Amino acid sequence: MIRREDAVHHVWGDPEAGYVTDRVLSSTRRLHVLEYELPPGGEFRHSDSNRTIFGADVVYMVVAGKMIIADPSSGEMHTLDSGQGVLMRAGTWHNAFNPYRETARVVEYFCPPPALGTASDFAKRQEPLAETKYRDTRWEGRWPAARAESEATCRLTTVGFENGLLEFRDDKATHLRSLLTSTDFLQVLSGEVRAGHVEEFAPVTYESVVVATEGELWVDVWSPEGGYSATNVLRPGDAMFLPVGTHERMLVRTAETARYLLGRGTVPDGWTPDEL
Repeated sequence: MIRREDAVHHVWGDPEAGYVTDRVLSSTRRLHVLEYELPPGGEFRHSDSNRTIFGADVVYMVVAGKMIIADPSSGEMHTLDSGQGVLMRAGTWHNAFNPYRETARVVEYFCPPPALGTASDFAKRQEPLAETKYRDTRWEGRWPAARAESEATCRLTTVGFENGLLEFRDDKATHLRSLLTSTDFLQVLSGEVRAGHVEEFAPVTYESVVVATEGELWVDVWSPEGGYSATNVLRPGDAMFLPVGTHERMLVRTAETARYLLGRGTVPDGWTPDEL
């Protein structure tokens, strides 16, 4: 288990791009997970040293506050409230802004991970933007008639619990999950576990990281080699690493609903960013 206060801290950025405070929750050759914050008035753009374009599928989920996400190559822009997020496929430029009064906290799932050269190494090989846009002029004179065309061509795909694919865990309504995104590399779910819920252990088939976002979530882990481990009690911001081959179950022992995000990463053996 990774307590939020024990996560490795990192500051990203420079004077031109802005600065972002990161808490790295887990980073392996299968999946990269962190939480970052944008204070009121905070933002990140891009610079020659820090080009915000990656060779990976990336999901940003806002877990507190709100922010604006923009594609500076086209001017596409969206507001994201708490509980909402965005999927960016490989090769998508992005900037983020917080003009609001509350700090925005964002959980990031990133696969294939930076350990495979998909972050700064990939970004440095991309051509810098010739022009930065914060206004999408493609639809002027045709709005809202062009809404469907805009949605079909967007690079920033908004996601949230309500527009995900809903499912019960073990056919029990007390554990409702929403599949937010599923690509060749990355799957992200949002879940809510109601008071008194108990479930059976399920195998972990992809390397996964659970991040608690609300309430108190109990996570049990069992493995054929090590047997049953101590119950892990996750509070908002805490995370749990689930390796392939283990089994997990979630419970809630209080009267409050617990909510969480779960990301799963998979990368074919021998994969390199050259395949993008």
